[in-house]
Amino acid sequence: MRTRTLKTMIMMSILMALSALSANAQKGGSFVVKVPFAFTVSGKTLPAGQYVFARSAKASSEVIMIRSKERGAYVQTKQVQSQDIQEKTKVMFKRYGDQYFLFQIWISGRNIGRELFKSTQEQQSERELAQHAIKPDTIAIVVRPR
Repeated sequence: MRTRTLKTMIMMSILMALSALSANAQKGGSFVVKVPFAFTVSGKTLPAGQYVFARSAKASSEVIMIRSKERGAYVQTKQVQSQDIQEKTKVMFKRYGDQYFLFQIWISGRNIGRELFKSTQEQQSERELAQHAIKPDTIAIVVRPR
């Protein structure tokens, strides 16, 4: 009888932990960002405007959907880790001259973010700046709570 009660308690604890993990994974799953400049993502240039960022329901958490009323893109990402827990949800861009490339996505309360793979166009821009010993600027846009 004691063994059965212990097993039940362990199973309940595991289920509660899994539920908490699931809820935490869903929290911050999508957000809206107003981007004040045109930017490139996966070789596609998107105009300035308001965008919804969300994990793709059609694929793994590695694929992020970025969309506005008019257009959007699905992008493949990889995991990136910070030593610090992020205080705010934000999207990061690399600026090469007058071109902006979406770089990373961070969700508040986490130290794991998503990083986009560099497109051929971004790699070329990076090489051109490097020839003049110039590094790209990093621009962060913080998501304002709704």
